[in-house]
Amino acid sequence: MPQHNGVAERMNQTLLDKVRAMLIDADLPETYWYDALCYAVYIHNVTPTHALENKTPEEAWSGNKPDISDLHVFRARAFIHIPESQRKKLESRSLICTFIGFAHQWKAYYLIHRETCRLLKSHDVIFDKGGPKYERLTIEHNDAEPSTTQPQVQPQVQPLDHIPQTHVPQLQLPQLQGPATLTPTPILSWPKCTSRIPIHGNNPWYSVSSYGPQAWTERASLAHIETMPDLKTYAKVMKCPDTDLWDAACKVKKKSFEIMDIYDMVPRPKNRKILGSKWVLRIKRGPDGAVQKYKAHVVAQGFTQIEGVDYDKTFAPVAKLASLHTILAMAMELNWEIHQMDVKVAYLNTDLDEEIYMQPPPGFDVPKGMVLKLNKAVYGTKQGSCTWYKNVRAELEDMGYTCTKANHAIFIHFRDGVIFHHLALR
Repeated sequence: MPQHNGVAERMNQTLLDKVRAMLIDADLPETYWYDALCYAVYIHNVTPTHALENKTPEEAWSGNKPDISDLHVFRARAFIHIPESQRKKLESRSLICTFIGFAHQWKAYYLIHRETCRLLKSHDVIFDKGGPKYERLTIEHNDAEPSTTQPQVQPQVQPLDHIPQTHVPQLQLPQLQGPATLTPTPILSWPKCTSRIPIHGNNPWYSVSSYGPQAWTERASLAHIETMPDLKTYAKVMKCPDTDLWDAACKVKKKSFEIMDIYDMVPRPKNRKILGSKWVLRIKRGPDGAVQKYKAHVVAQGFTQIEGVDYDKTFAPVAKLASLHTILAMAMELNWEIHQMDVKVAYLNTDLDEEIYMQPPPGFDVPKGMVLKLNKAVYGTKQGSCTWYKNVRAELEDMGYTCTKANHAIFIHFRDGVIFHHLALR
């Protein structure tokens, strides 16, 4: 979350300030915040920064200098060319629009026609930069990328002089021999971009933050440790070199199901929905990247449950960060002790009110024609979190805790009229 990351939080504030200024300057409503944000991010990525030794983020990432010839002021006045096939003979050849960025997945400008509030995409646009000339810019297309339905126009510059006649000076021009000729206007061309392979993960640039260069640490390299991928299926892990470790983890889970009385084996009922199930297998690693534990969980495929039949309510409150900050601030002020506790397999301690039947996952010794009738809320069931909260709340209230009205995940225990305990559920 950005609240836990100072760099990300600062970047969010910077982008928000830019978006606010752009919308106010363009006199656009807040509904266009996303377009302003995309353009603000684009400008940030092509702007040199001191943290990267005056390089742009785009250049530091790809190794190529970005082309900024297509940058324009947000809310710049622009004229979109209307193809001849879409207009009548005496109708206007262009639409006056407002520039708000670049089209996604298209090499085209993104503009809004204020009179009709239509959003338009066009690669043939003339921009009004406020001077005596208009500059016509056309975005070229690559064959490998999609093109708009508008006809392509060769990039060219057509300066249009708008000088009042009352200020035109009388110039003595030499007589020309033969017919007068005009020098062709130079054609705009995009700078050639040298394609380079993106920088590797161990490049020192990855150790640079917005607060300046920092020493290279091992944390960034941990992400590139060559490990066996997660999201394995039960059939695959039983064929891996570390099959014994995976099999031991699965047996521990099956044993815990039997001890906690999670299910009963019953004949497959008729006219009842049978949920599917699967194994979720993960490798837990330590701070140094070493394998600490092989973890296995049985998850019900709750997406097949039917509302009103298999479950009713699903909502379960959690403590808000503002509430946690308040409790921590009070603990610092009043010198309270703080304890943190993690409840393992929390849902498996919750009794179900509905009759839920589940297909046994691979590896369970269940006779053919038998299914599992769940007594507890297995992870993946729709009502698991709601049922768990109801049971926990009932137990806490029996212990003398009171649920707060502002946040139903915060419980307070009073003793002699004084707050004795705070409890937050996350």
